[in-house]
Amino acid sequence: MTDQSTGDNAPATPPSGPQSPPPGRSPTPDAPAAAGPKRKPFLPGKAPFVLPGLAWLGVAFGPWVVYWILGSLVPKWWWLNFPLAAVLGLVVLGYRFVYLKITWWDVATPAYFGLVFILCLLGPSGRNFLFIPFGDVLSYLVLAGVWLATLTRPQPLTLSYVQNGPGAADRDEALGARVHVQTTAVWGLGFLLVAVLCLAANIPGHAVVWTLLRYLLLSLGALFTVFFLNWYPSFVARHRRRPPAEM
Repeated sequence: MTDQSTGDNAPATPPSGPQSPPPGRSPTPDAPAAAGPKRKPFLPGKAPFVLPGLAWLGVAFGPWVVYWILGSLVPKWWWLNFPLAAVLGLVVLGYRFVYLKITWWDVATPAYFGLVFILCLLGPSGRNFLFIPFGDVLSYLVLAGVWLATLTRPQPLTLSYVQNGPGAADRDEALGARVHVQTTAVWGLGFLLVAVLCLAANIPGHAVVWTLLRYLLLSLGALFTVFFLNWYPSFVARHRRRPPAEM
């Protein structure tokens, strides 16, 4: 069973419909039927774009990457940067709501950028002293909070995306949970580190170095995700098939 809004796994329930009573017990005709999944995609199996789960993880980064690039090039264009990222986030959220299953990150992206845009409209002090000079820092702190918060859910964030991909039903769920807990934790802690690097980039004369280091860490995080999520399950599977050593 999945969470109604974010696709998290819920405790398993027995299948509905007529059941044979255990030996020695009479059937209970008034027993309620087990509930089915709380929410399914509106158009399951009819998505115009079929992408692997990790590819959707990259798509979810899209609004944030657009904001980071525009925020670095034209930081004073807050009236464009924040609403554009919010609109892109809404597009991703709407598509996944209709065809797939939404995650906490899908919801957090348009909510964050939309809220910041509204706060910037309320007065110049907030945008001039917080959201423009420290916008990158805040964005990475929000990402860290979203990713680490999903560790308290039945599905870590990366698992929520991978389970939407082809062949997801054939995966070992217990193994997948362990792998994705580690992957999601690495990203969450990595975002915290990158937030610190963004603060260091405000030191005069060091902006270029710290900015390059920030994007290097993000690139290494992407490579780690692709490698680890593909290598570790096959590594465990090989060890499971290996016959025990003879005495």
